[in-house]
Amino acid sequence: MKIRNGFVSNSSSSSFIISGSAYKSVSELASIRIKLRDLDNNESEIDHITRIEERNLKNLKYSKDIPMAFDSCNYETYIVKQNGKYYVNTCNNHRFHNDLIGIECHGGGSDEGVSFEEHIPFFWPRYNQFYIELDWSLKNKYRNVCKNGHFYDNIKRIAIGKKKGKIVCVECEYRDEK
Repeated sequence: MKIRNGFVSNSSSSSFIISGSAYKSVSELASIRIKLRDLDNNESEIDHITRIEERNLKNLKYSKDIPMAFDSCNYETYIVKQNGKYYVNTCNNHRFHNDLIGIECHGGGSDEGVSFEEHIPFFWPRYNQFYIELDWSLKNKYRNVCKNGHFYDNIKRIAIGKKKGKIVCVECEYRDEK
């Protein structure tokens, strides 16, 4: 994930702001995102991932408004609630925003103090874990964490629990804990 200072968009991402009254929680918005997602996986794999994420959202032990993240077709999706609004950053290759209500701003032209920097722990329903993103220099430094050739975006820092602070490849870590 790129370091974001404020709410910005680039050529591979799409950013938008949603009214805080349009949805009950980040979790509700995340549930919609899960159903609308487009991944570069086969259909049975997408169905499997979707079932895992839906189950983990349903059994969520934390606030329904915690920051959440998901895999998208080629750029991860991040949802944060701040200042009474939902801020979404996602891949521009799908039209998630077309199926939503309450969009106030689209395209990243607004900076309202929201940050998607690497120090924010995001809950990943797919892995049922909080991870902190690493900036690209750290991902390059720790690229040998994954011996299985997974993409650098899979290298993250565990945010809570017994393994807090450990840098892992989420694909390898998740596979080990199934």
